[in-house]
Amino acid sequence: MSAFTSDSDGTDGSSLAEKLEGVVSSPETTVKSESSNNETGAKAATDPLADYERRIEEFHSAVAEDKGKHNLVLQALKGTILKDPLEVALKRVKDRQGESDFQIIALVRILFLGDDKIQEVADTKGRIASALDTFPFWPTGDANQPCMDKIIFWSENHLIMTLGSCYLFRQFQLNHDAKNASEATKHDVLNELNNKLESKLLKVYLRAHCLEVFNGVYEVNSTVYLPYSLSGLLNLYDFALDDEVKRLAKQIIDRIVYHVLLCTTSNGVSNLCAGGRTFVRTRLRTHQHNMNQFINLLVGVSPDSMHPSAITDFVLTTTWRPNFEDVQQALEFAGTHEALHLSHPTAITRDLYTSLASEKDIELGEEELVPFYWSAGLITHPDFVGKSREYLGRKRMLKNEGLSALSQWSADFLKGRTAQYHILSTGQCYTGLTLNVYKEPKKQLLLTSFDAYNPHAAGFQQLPWIANVSGVGVWSQAGSGSEGFLNFGMTNTHNPLVTQKGSVLVAAYVAPHSLTSWMFFGSMFSSAVRLFFPLPLMDETCCFQAASESLFASNTHPPAQSPMVMHTSKAAVDEVVQKSRVWMAGRRGDALIAVLCTRKTKMDYKATKDAEMKVGHDCKGVHSPRRVCREYRHSWVVVVGSTDNYPTLQAFVEQRCLSMSIQETNGGSSSLSSGMEYTVEVTDVVEGTIKTSVKLPTGVWKNSA
Repeated sequence: MSAFTSDSDGTDGSSLAEKLEGVVSSPETTVKSESSNNETGAKAATDPLADYERRIEEFHSAVAEDKGKHNLVLQALKGTILKDPLEVALKRVKDRQGESDFQIIALVRILFLGDDKIQEVADTKGRIASALDTFPFWPTGDANQPCMDKIIFWSENHLIMTLGSCYLFRQFQLNHDAKNASEATKHDVLNELNNKLESKLLKVYLRAHCLEVFNGVYEVNSTVYLPYSLSGLLNLYDFALDDEVKRLAKQIIDRIVYHVLLCTTSNGVSNLCAGGRTFVRTRLRTHQHNMNQFINLLVGVSPDSMHPSAITDFVLTTTWRPNFEDVQQALEFAGTHEALHLSHPTAITRDLYTSLASEKDIELGEEELVPFYWSAGLITHPDFVGKSREYLGRKRMLKNEGLSALSQWSADFLKGRTAQYHILSTGQCYTGLTLNVYKEPKKQLLLTSFDAYNPHAAGFQQLPWIANVSGVGVWSQAGSGSEGFLNFGMTNTHNPLVTQKGSVLVAAYVAPHSLTSWMFFGSMFSSAVRLFFPLPLMDETCCFQAASESLFASNTHPPAQSPMVMHTSKAAVDEVVQKSRVWMAGRRGDALIAVLCTRKTKMDYKATKDAEMKVGHDCKGVHSPRRVCREYRHSWVVVVGSTDNYPTLQAFVEQRCLSMSIQETNGGSSSLSSGMEYTVEVTDVVEGTIKTSVKLPTGVWKNSA
């Protein structure tokens, strides 16, 4: 069954004020559970929607007295204006600060929900309207354009918040209560509203996201940015007069919810998955993420207790309700999910947007669409950088702090240089993302990856693969972890070519020549690859060579024993990993994982910020050891399972690891002739054969030892 079968907006004729009276007591739809025996966490739910409404009420009670910035809307609805958070928000808007749209979405919500009968609320709405009236939501390029040097509006979450807030504020200006106006008045408002540039741009952007060829978002599984995108979309769903805008917003919200919950385990952990825009903190801990509160409300379980976050003001006051059939389908899914294409290919980006912009009700030229390319991570891409530079000049944005690096050169110069250094210039794109998911939710096991995503290019914020092993992550990264370019931090100095088939994954790393040559980027960026494998947080571990049936450096302890103790002999591990084709395996709770490197590695135990994991609010950080491979061409083979099929780690190792056939050709660091291929072929008793192959072009992957 498709997760996205309904485009209905569920309008029932009630006014928004009526729907939001009390704790939003009139849900739009009632979705009954088909089964009363399925568990979403701690208990079975006979009526998921009723449980959701109960959690909404509990959350209201839990945060009722909170006076922080994330409770600004809720307090305003009770007639209380939080002066300090309000002044901060208004100042950021008036000063046109970067990311001021984080505050604008809350201010817009107060405009629509605040009760004018309460004088302080009415006065506040007047101040909000005055501040937003002079805010430059979109660059005009006019000589008298307000300064936009600090404003960031072009990444996906910012576009949704900025264009959406502009649309709603213009609607508010035209008629404060348009939803309850006569049909003739609504018609007049929509005619004027939809003729505005920002309104047309918003429709193009929303329509693009709902195309079958797109089917997702660029910032896939970003627990950092999705809460902001969702908040902006909830504003559109609740307040947009245009039925199409409301319908498109709902469709995107529902898709995000399905994709996030598909990558969420039964304990409410959603951040340990392959992601389009991730940060170090999203790999190192499961608590204190904004998305946790959304998960908590949706399914009733989370690593965090109830407290206000960036999304709660919006979810607690919205008329949107989840489709719980889809929620349960995604959360409880077990096994191998069909591959999900979550963003369109890079090659069709221009045609996709220009085609939508040419529609009769839009009729915009490509010159206005360039920030949409940027939201796809294509600012410096060789095929788009010329348009980027031209846009900055035409829109008088050459001094914008986020983009000023491009202003120093001409469009032609940038085209040439970005083509020459394409491993960097193409590394930020969020297009062509295909998500692989293997999941055993009740065992808190998840293996996710982006299939063959942008291999060999640098990666900025994207995380190509990660395993969630009962709440701790296992993943690999190329580079030292401190590299960056033009103020953007790198997740990988070169992305792996990832292939996943169910519970088995192969991440093949082939370092570009420019990374291995000291004359090019070799002096700036490391080509070494680090595997983060948190041995101290495993309940049971072992390390052994694939060619041998004996387990080296093995050790176990009862689960009740403190997980902060290293389980294996450091000396034994150090010795065995220096051989090629060595497995490192571990069990945490009921989840099992084993990872092999086809080449020699070395352990790194140095305490670094990007390896300090925390398994709970009150737990001290534990530094994960890293296995480091410095060979230019090598692969990591990952296999996962659970105690459902393998009662012990020993059984898992014997049945999956020791029986696996792994064949590698042209691995290592020796020089190769052009046209040769690096290949790795893995045959697993459960998943069958996975073959990965990389052809080595002249001058690109011809490496010296």
